[in-house]
Amino acid sequence: MTQRQPGFRCRRCGHCCLALRAHDTECEPEDFARWQAQGRHDILARIETVAPGGAEPVRRMWYTVEGERRVVDACPWLEIRDGAYSCAIESTKAAICRDFPLDAHHARSCGCPGYDDLPDSDR
Repeated sequence: MTQRQPGFRCRRCGHCCLALRAHDTECEPEDFARWQAQGRHDILARIETVAPGGAEPVRRMWYTVEGERRVVDACPWLEIRDGAYSCAIESTKAAICRDFPLDAHHARSCGCPGYDDLPDSDR
């Protein structure tokens, strides 16, 4: 797991989860194995194994569970609690979600306000 740069404070704005179609969200093998061991069929149902252009198969998240299989626009686990966005699978969420953002530069480039309290010289 990545260690965040000091100074990060999640604002529960939901920005990281609302625009998934802009992300290439690959499922880490450790996440997949954990969800299998936990019997999390609700999560596993939203993962698709794909091999684009005959490439090595990879698991991608998050897909629709009804109708035509496609990547969802926003994270299916995003919910509003106490007037702010929250993760419905917080205790077992994917590594890519736990590690977001990687650092202040990544946050700024993605529109995440989690480092906004840092002085400009530290961003």
